[in-house]
Formats: sequence, C-alpha cells, structure tokens
Amino acid sequence: VVAVLAFAAAWLACLCAARAWLQLGLEQQEALPSASYLADFFETLSRLVRVGPPLFFVVRPTSHSPPPFEDERLLRGLCTSAGCSRRSLGNIVAANARDPGKTLISGGVTSWVDDLAGWIRSGGG
Repeated sequence: VVAVLAFAAAWLACLCAARAWLQLGLEQQEALPSASYLADFFETLSRLVRVGPPLFFVVRPTSHSPPPFEDERLLRGLCTSAGCSRRSLGNIVAANARDPGKTLISGGVTSWVDDLAGWIRSGGG
C-alpha cells in the first residue's frame, strides 16, 4: 500500500512538473493529414487572419440598477472612438494590443459602447 501511494505521489509530482511544458489544445493543421485539402486552407488562414477569441470585460454598476449608459462620463470611460478619455478601458486595451510584447490581443479593438454612443448622439436614444 505504501509503495502504491509513493508511486502515485511521484507520478503526481512528475505531472505537475511537466505541466509547464505542455501546451493546451491541438493546432488545426496538426489534426489533419498533410494531403488534406484543408491543410492549405488552415495554413493560409493562420498566416493571413490573426483573430482569436473575443475579449470581454463586465462592467458592474455600483448600485442594484443597471449602469446609466446615457451618462457621457461613463461612455467616455469605456469607449475607443474620438472624444473618449485617453485612459478609457477601450483605449487602454487598444494601446496594449498595439504592443505584441505585452499581450496576445491582435488586430484593432472595437467596442459596442462606441456604437451606442454614436446612436445616442445622433438622437436615437
């Protein structure tokens, strides 16, 4: 029994140590045979299109009511378009996305708050 527990503990320690070298997931190109017609597609896709999963931030209100999105100060603190605060959440994410050494975010940053602000300013709200 002691030998089995020692073996299990050693195995667990090895797995924990090897975890740093393991990568999650399987590349799409590696999951296909090299002769597959999809191999060229995925190669081109990975070379030309650098898009990953979306990035979401949840903004919670300070009270039990929903955030007042018609409040210009709140919108300027979240948006990325002209007239937004330089230190808005959207502009901070966009600035970090431009530096590949800081983050894995690729491409331009867009925010639905920009669309909402434009809609409110145009009299849609």
